[in-house]
Amino acid sequence: MPGKIHCLLQRVDAIGMDSELHFPHVMFSGASRLDWTEPGQHPENFFVALKESGWHHTSYESKDPILVSQDKVHFVVTYSRRNSANEVLSMHKNLWVVIRTGERWKICLRSY
Repeated sequence: MPGKIHCLLQRVDAIGMDSELHFPHVMFSGASRLDWTEPGQHPENFFVALKESGWHHTSYESKDPILVSQDKVHFVVTYSRRNSANEVLSMHKNLWVVIRTGERWKICLRSY
């Protein structure tokens, strides 16, 4: 499941990325909480800012399930943002909670 959003990120497809998120969608950045109640919440300059930082692509280093049940999985996701020479610009380790809604698995929470 985390692999599909990766492909959409590489294609610079915010609408497609939203299709992989459960709404409401919760994000924690440090102690700050951000709630997205509906699709279309990525900042307008999301991809522009990434590209201005030198970003060319994102590489997922690992996606480790740490708590698994029938309808919910907690993943520790480690990824790097890289430039066109495949040099690491930044490394990130996140917690993602993915739940099954009907027949689809979607990300409902991300913690950075």
